[in-house]
Amino acid sequence: MNFIKRCWEEIGTEFTAAVIAFFQTARLPKDSNITWVALAPKFGGAKEIKDFRPISMVGCVYKVISKVLVRRMRAVMPEPVGETQSAFVKGRKIHDGALIACETVQWLKLRKKAAAIIKLDFQKAYDRVKWSFVDIVLQKMGFGRRWREWVMECVSTSSMSVLVNGSPTKPFMMERGLRQGDPLSPFLFVLVVDVLHRMVREAVNNGRISPLLVGRDNIELSHLQFADDTILFCPPEEETVKNYQRLLRCFELMSGLSINFDKSSLIPINCDQLWVRRMCRLLECKEAALPVRKVGAHQAPKRLGGLGVGDAMIRNTALLFKWWWRFSKEDCPLWKKVVCSCNNLNPNMMLSTQTLPTKGGPWKDICQLQIKEQHVREKMINGLSMEVGDGRRTRFWEDVWLYCGPLKDRFPRLFSISMQKGCVIGVCGFWDGLDWVWNFQWRREPFQWELELLNQLHETLRVVNLAPNREDRIVWKFDKQGVFSTNSFVQVWCAWLNHFDRKWSFPGTVKEHFHSWTGVTTSKEERKKWLICFFAIVWNVWMERNRRIFQNAGKSVEDTINASFQSFQEWRHQNLLCR
Repeated sequence: MNFIKRCWEEIGTEFTAAVIAFFQTARLPKDSNITWVALAPKFGGAKEIKDFRPISMVGCVYKVISKVLVRRMRAVMPEPVGETQSAFVKGRKIHDGALIACETVQWLKLRKKAAAIIKLDFQKAYDRVKWSFVDIVLQKMGFGRRWREWVMECVSTSSMSVLVNGSPTKPFMMERGLRQGDPLSPFLFVLVVDVLHRMVREAVNNGRISPLLVGRDNIELSHLQFADDTILFCPPEEETVKNYQRLLRCFELMSGLSINFDKSSLIPINCDQLWVRRMCRLLECKEAALPVRKVGAHQAPKRLGGLGVGDAMIRNTALLFKWWWRFSKEDCPLWKKVVCSCNNLNPNMMLSTQTLPTKGGPWKDICQLQIKEQHVREKMINGLSMEVGDGRRTRFWEDVWLYCGPLKDRFPRLFSISMQKGCVIGVCGFWDGLDWVWNFQWRREPFQWELELLNQLHETLRVVNLAPNREDRIVWKFDKQGVFSTNSFVQVWCAWLNHFDRKWSFPGTVKEHFHSWTGVTTSKEERKKWLICFFAIVWNVWMERNRRIFQNAGKSVEDTINASFQSFQEWRHQNLLCR
């Protein structure tokens, strides 16, 4: 692709014409759909063909065409694909399925309920898909004739050429399968295995398969899919396991995808051992244990290069806090239903206003990590707030929607006598034409001194502007678009330290911050910088204090910070050191 970009002036016109011609005629240019396969040994001394790993490479013309199709397909994938699939679907994360599985297992263990999990392994998954089945699936899912012609041209005209000592062999045509290395293949495969999802769902609806009932709300959970990985859930019922086996055989006959039961496994949870052995013989699979980690993937990665923060706990905290953001932002995906059901949470309330779990699986660890570092938790909670529109989603007393934090903490006395606890803003007043009028209801008449608090509350609410035609939305205050990202989280904490190229997060208080530099093990030059930094800040804060007391004037906080930076730079260049 770099060659194409560098030589675009010479070949750009012909290249563009070839791509446009495909979408006009549904025919690929001759020899543009060849895949070159390089065989990489899995280990030293590889001799047999199974000891090599095939690495597929497609041509640049085909790759551009394929990526154009993928970009258009990605936008519609959430509609036909079931909610149990968490890979290659816009708006879903592959960690969603892992969280659901871990939370379910921990809930089963805590409640001492019996269940079985069947982990399936598709044999040569991509290589066995029938092309005719791909076309039928696309048609049944509502893709148009022209679109199917484009896709089938990409799939059915492919050929292979193996690189032997760097030289390609004579190309040979393929008869089935989706190619590794083709940008289109993962999305087509997800559509194919979604048929299995629909078959399982229909079997559950017909009563032939009994799903697990998870949590407080009895969430029905029968299976989860992660691209070419599938796990099945069921109570310890032999008939359900047999029906799963029959269903998988039917799916194999239709799609060509067969299950390799030698590599598949049955994972029992609180099951009778005799029943487990009998089911393993029935399925011809092995028994295994699910490697459930307390935090696992949710805390990885700890090392991210190129960000100037190194091995930083704050990066982990930001990655974990993204779950808090998603919990508040997303309506009610499957992972959120399972988490709420297993941990007695309200899906319509922000996590910061609920009682967080102290027992359970990964979700408990996600919540507990914030509690351990109280100053980090407060920073995050203050960053998450509601942007009020019509007031129908934001709770008046409990949610963070004003600069002062939750109103129940700002006015606890008024909250204690309110009859509108838990109510949203929209029911705490009414529209008088285009003006919003607050209308509070109390258990009793406020005392005289409480009326002063009520006046303060009305004064606080003067800045509120409700909009009847705009919905409430949750925002991240430290981003211009109001969207949370791990980078924006890290920047909030590390902007000041990154100026001095430090690689650790802020202490909890200013006092701790000023004391902590004395214990840092650094070079002599670094210690000099911190000493100058300390006195530059103290000097400018002291000067600002005097200006405000004796001259009745002062700078903004930003100006004081900039003045501290300037003093630091000047004193450092002058090599001014306090001894």
